[in-house]
Amino acid sequence: MRYRWLPLAVLLLANSARAQTAAIAGAGVLPCSDYVKAARSSDPAAAGFVAWAQGLMTGFNLARLDGGKSTHPLGQGGEQQAAFLLAWCLKHPDRQFVMAAMGLYRDLPRR
Repeated sequence: MRYRWLPLAVLLLANSARAQTAAIAGAGVLPCSDYVKAARSSDPAAAGFVAWAQGLMTGFNLARLDGGKSTHPLGQGGEQQAAFLLAWCLKHPDRQFVMAAMGLYRDLPRR
C-alpha cells in the first residue's frame, strides 16, 4: 500500500524533461489520454491525477482569496470531480490534463 503512488511517480519522471521548461509540472503536463487509461483500468495513478487537480484548484482559490475575490467551493466529492475530469478527457484525449482541471474549476459555482 505504501507504493500506491509509484505508477504516477514513474509517469511524472518520464515527462520531467518536458515539464522543466513549462509553467506547470506534475500530472498536468500529461495528456488526458493517460488519465483516461488510468481511470478506466482502476489504476491507483488515477487518484494522483485527481489529487493534482484538487491542488491546482486550491491554489487558484488561495490566489482569489488573496485578491479579495470570490472562490469556488471544492467540497464536492472526489468521485464527482473524477467523473468530470474523465468526461472532459474523453472528449479531448490529446489535450494536457491541466486543461481538464481548469475546466473543472470553471464549472464549479462561486461563493
